[in-house]
Amino acid sequence: MSEKEAKARIRINKLLEAAGWRFFPKGNSPANIQLEPKVEIKETYLESLGENFEKTKRGFVDFLLLDKRGFPIIVLEAKSEDKNPLIGKEQARKYARSQNCRFVVLSNGNLHYFWDLERGNPYIITSFPTPDSVITYQSVSPNPQRLMDENIREDYIALTQRPSYQSDAGWKNEAERPAYIEANKLRFLRPYQLKAIYRLQNAVREGHDRFLFEMATGMGKTLTAAAVIKLFLRTGNARRVLFLVDRRITLREILEKVFGFIPRFKSKDELLEEEFVKFVADYVPEPPSAIPAIKHYFKVYITSGRVRHIIDSREFTDLATNPAFSTGDLRAVPEKYRRLVPEYIKDYVPLNQFAV
Repeated sequence: MSEKEAKARIRINKLLEAAGWRFFPKGNSPANIQLEPKVEIKETYLESLGENFEKTKRGFVDFLLLDKRGFPIIVLEAKSEDKNPLIGKEQARKYARSQNCRFVVLSNGNLHYFWDLERGNPYIITSFPTPDSVITYQSVSPNPQRLMDENIREDYIALTQRPSYQSDAGWKNEAERPAYIEANKLRFLRPYQLKAIYRLQNAVREGHDRFLFEMATGMGKTLTAAAVIKLFLRTGNARRVLFLVDRRITLREILEKVFGFIPRFKSKDELLEEEFVKFVADYVPEPPSAIPAIKHYFKVYITSGRVRHIIDSREFTDLATNPAFSTGDLRAVPEKYRRLVPEYIKDYVPLNQFAV
């Protein structure tokens, strides 16, 4: 049977196998799927269910997924593909409770839901959880009260960067403080960022566990996210965090943006070269012979505030006396890239790491 023709049972079987669940022993690993407690599944029984569970009395079957000790940890309610997975979820909840299971997976082979009975409602998943991921998830015990009580001030991130900064002479001397902050790249939360985090704490107090921040460009979303991540990790409400970013941005750049790490690891020339490589990966220079001129323009626009001002204000006559980038240098850049390079840099290159 082809993948396209596969029915619910076949699809669900493959999803289970891909996630590391086993109907039958494999090598030294015992089966970790049962139909009923302490009852092993026979291959003939699986086939008797029908390819779309059409041979079952109710059009679905409940499987028990076991942990390493052989105890049920998940109830999987597998339905025929013409049934909504959420139909009868309360029955699945009752069965899970009777088996002392915290988790339920609801699936019809095409659509799948994961349900933590201790936290909220079922939500859509694209693959089945693995045995290890469930154990890890189960070991995290959220503590909303700690999260609500956490004291967050403007130096919440700075204290992570430099816990004893308030004792340093450079900080105590108000005249030296701005230079001290810049030299140590300390990050302080602004009032509106603090307000956003306070709103999150209030939402938790009201019983919510999903949050969405909508912030305009330049409002410091990354720094706010860093504070939220610290809040959840520090209070024991998360063990791991998935941070998704634009494909043009690397983890090192995120660390630099929040904590100022990158300049300590790479030279400015290395960073400039990396930025240009990312640029040409998205916009292949045409013609190839123009690459040196485009690269020179790219790097000078990043490093020279004077050149940026001339280009952005279109005061090109000033290039005649500019030693870093002349009128001739600009003419060597294809017209398309005279506009494209500044637009790209403004959107994707953190200029602060190249400041003199």
